[in-house]
Amino acid sequence: MRAVAARRLARELSRRGRAATVHAPPSALERCGVGASTSAPRASASRELRTSSPTALAQPATTFAANARPSSLEIAVEEAEEAMVEANITGWRRMALALGGYFSRESRSVRGAERLYEEVSRATSESALYDAHGVERTFASEHAMRCLHVWLCLGRLRKEREDAKEFSQIFYDAFQDNVERRVYDEGVRVRVRKWLQDLERTFYGNAVSYDKALDLGGAELVKALHRNVYEGEGDVERAKALERYVRHHLASLALTPTDALMDGRIRFKV
Repeated sequence: MRAVAARRLARELSRRGRAATVHAPPSALERCGVGASTSAPRASASRELRTSSPTALAQPATTFAANARPSSLEIAVEEAEEAMVEANITGWRRMALALGGYFSRESRSVRGAERLYEEVSRATSESALYDAHGVERTFASEHAMRCLHVWLCLGRLRKEREDAKEFSQIFYDAFQDNVERRVYDEGVRVRVRKWLQDLERTFYGNAVSYDKALDLGGAELVKALHRNVYEGEGDVERAKALERYVRHHLASLALTPTDALMDGRIRFKV
């Protein structure tokens, strides 16, 4: 079974490699606000892969009409279970944790970045996201969706400049740790490092193509989404619907307080 899973992953990654739009130059690392993944692996939830139904794939997306009003993605502390537990620590326990560095800036950044990636992972594991936008559920398409949502978050964090640089790196490392875990969960045991390097190049290539599409305007973002998420196949109308989803979240993230984003207290509207 592991050999079959490895061959399936190899075929999908090879197909994505042929469909890739851009291989990012070294300067793309800084443009995204992060460098190559450097931290030790952290615990990240691995999601079961599912395939969207043929009927759902045939339907155009109906979410996020052109006149949908963006709003902050912030959720209350009470809705973020871990953040609520952290906020309710008082007395001698809080003092002991403070002495141990639990409430230091670095520790808070690690927890917030991991919560933020957990939200990316949750949103991109929802079957509704794939069904609504006519995306076939495969390892490659799920990776493309995760890349898209990580790009959305990093783009928002770039606006904070130096204040969010460290946080952005921790968040990106959490993403890469999860990619590695998912590759292993697919049963791949051979040439793992090569697959991970290819997947990281895919992220930077996609991110650069989305940045350029926003700079150029017009239908460029639709084209980039069609190439990166749909591998250039099928009805481009699906990519237009996904573009509405992306632009809605770009605007909503702009309205989201930085503190909420860096605390991982946001909820994508899937």
